[in-house]
Amino acid sequence: SQIINITKGYEGRLHLMKWMVSNFRLLLFSNFLRGLEESNNISGSNEAQQMNLYPMLQALYDHITENEDIPLETFNLDPALFGVNQAQDKNEFANYIKKVDLTSENNTVPTEYFPFKFIDSGQFGRAYQELKSTKLAEPPKRNRKTVISESLTNVETELRSELAAFLRLRSLNDLPSAEIWVKSLKEKDPANTEAFKTRIVDIYQQARRQLYENSLIEVINYENYKSLSAYHSARIFLYIIDRALSKLPWENVINFFSNTMLDIANDMTMSQAPGFQWLLTDSRYSPLRPITNDLLIANLTNFPAFKQSFDDQRQRQKSSFKSDCGKVLE
Repeated sequence: SQIINITKGYEGRLHLMKWMVSNFRLLLFSNFLRGLEESNNISGSNEAQQMNLYPMLQALYDHITENEDIPLETFNLDPALFGVNQAQDKNEFANYIKKVDLTSENNTVPTEYFPFKFIDSGQFGRAYQELKSTKLAEPPKRNRKTVISESLTNVETELRSELAAFLRLRSLNDLPSAEIWVKSLKEKDPANTEAFKTRIVDIYQQARRQLYENSLIEVINYENYKSLSAYHSARIFLYIIDRALSKLPWENVINFFSNTMLDIANDMTMSQAPGFQWLLTDSRYSPLRPITNDLLIANLTNFPAFKQSFDDQRQRQKSSFKSDCGKVLE
């Protein structure tokens, strides 16, 4: 194994970012799973489980086994925030991101992580305003990508709040000194995480309903599109979560976290503070606690309804999901 300095140069900070994003993502999915289990609409009866829970259980299993993490290339990182300003250095920075993304299993990175394009969240609104200005009565038709874009905005808002709680910050715009941060640490996990699992499930249920609205282009012109299955909508939502994750201000987060850890390492008082020690050793929701996909997979496979969630039809949908995206979305 190699020790990488996270306080000098960008190499160590990129590895730290990869590790922190992966941990945070797995915690999000774990909380989402708990929210699904506790939702009466999704898990309250055998019928609800068959219609709502089973497709998501298989979708989540497929998603995390196919995508162990999100490639850093999808984050559109600003080299300047990593101290890289020269053109040649920017090329080296981009090449190093590819190196970090290489998987140990097959040493390759998918050329395109997301199986469908995300539209700009303001695009629909601008189109509507333009039509209003021309005094045309007909508003632009909504399609499933409009729903996806709106859901992405909602998920991103929740993830910003959740990432701040994960890092024990008031907000991602309020990055204190190491001393102030350590003094603010409590010997308990943030309460926000309990509310998050309910809110993210609510967003999922809203998105799923809207993906089938009769006013959507794909529903009106149903003969031109492949039918959208419950498995499709579940997988789409998991990619929405990943896209929202990639839009968070990770450059600032990583710079704050690496500098804070350096200051704490050089200060005995801060490193021995009860709140920091609790974060190191006892917190179940800590940015310092390593998590693996195996843990989430174990939680999934131990889920009472997990075995019932798999059927031949959804197995076929898994193999064709990425190609199907172009057939179910406008």
